[in-house]
Amino acid sequence: MANIDNTVLWSDNPEKFDEITKGVEFIECRLEDREPGSVYLRSRGKVPHEEIEAFSAVHPDMAFYAEHSFECTLWDTIWTVEYKKGASKVTKATANYMETVVPEKIKEQVPCYDDLYRKLYKIFARLDPEHEDPHQGIDWCESEVTVNVEQDGYRLQATKAGQMVDDIKAFKKKVVEREVWDEVTGEDDDGILF
Repeated sequence: MANIDNTVLWSDNPEKFDEITKGVEFIECRLEDREPGSVYLRSRGKVPHEEIEAFSAVHPDMAFYAEHSFECTLWDTIWTVEYKKGASKVTKATANYMETVVPEKIKEQVPCYDDLYRKLYKIFARLDPEHEDPHQGIDWCESEVTVNVEQDGYRLQATKAGQMVDDIKAFKKKVVEREVWDEVTGEDDDGILF
């Protein structure tokens, strides 16, 4: 597959949205998921922008919103577009990061992993602000930055350069005579993988 683009679509009226989109198919798009009030579509080489504009013209009493991301830029920006009465405008550009895969065993051993990652993400997003004009996208910080966040005796460390989040490590606090941080590697104390 070449240039797989993503679209998440929803509206200001979730109940009516579910009703009117039940049988709708967008040309050259595949429905990946449907949740109450939203649909997730994948397409090749283009998103269903014009089709959503036309759909919003047919339903002028509703506002539709879509988040589009494009493989040609490695999905580095999520573009939020508002569709009303057949017209559209980009309202926001949000940084989206490519990250190294963290083994599930490490995530399982760190009960607050998701909270820690959200903290990292918020810090990285401050480093990569949206331009005042959302059409210009993100002002990427290309410098390498390493961040540590802590919660409930755990620490998550990651390094970011541009849109890449790499070298994600988890640590658990161990207090002996002084504070010590042991890296969570997915192995038990004997070096044997779980």
